[in-house]
Amino acid sequence: ISGRNFGSARLVAMLMLAVVGLVSAAVMRDAMVGDQIGTAHRGQLEAREGAELALRFCENQLVLPVATRRLAPAPAATPAAWTVRGNWTGTGPAPAHTLGAADLGEAALPRRPPQCLLEATGSPLAYTATARGFSPDFLADPATGTVLAGSVVWLQSTVLLDVPVPVGTALPDTPPPTIRQRTWQRWLTPPS
Repeated sequence: ISGRNFGSARLVAMLMLAVVGLVSAAVMRDAMVGDQIGTAHRGQLEAREGAELALRFCENQLVLPVATRRLAPAPAATPAAWTVRGNWTGTGPAPAHTLGAADLGEAALPRRPPQCLLEATGSPLAYTATARGFSPDFLADPATGTVLAGSVVWLQSTVLLDVPVPVGTALPDTPPPTIRQRTWQRWLTPPS
């Protein structure tokens, strides 16, 4: 091999090494981005599952006997209780219920347990249940409630019962309420 051929072979090898390095870096970056997207999607799903669990918990409180309820509906108010930020942080007049191990029926609680708020509407047969669930990496600014990291999912349902929910001790001949209809929605812009 002549010196001239050896020099051009070395140049070609160096160029190929640079190209292989750039392609490898691009593949690694794409893999990392894919992993980040997957992690964010899993967090969003966990937040939604928590919100759905909390929503069902609140709705089911309406059909339980008074003595076994863990949550009573807040009275109808203006503005609605779910729109008051203090109710979600525990400082409002109708604090949200944070689900515990007894509510979830599971040995392991999520890192940040879901919450729900149940409130009466203007109709004696209709109630609003609002819930929020959090991803494992959820972090919010304590002063403003602004989400700094992770996901929070808000769900709300309007529940229509067959008979009104008894307040206090129900008479023995009072039939238990049953849910006639549920209508739910997901909030993309939760209360501020």
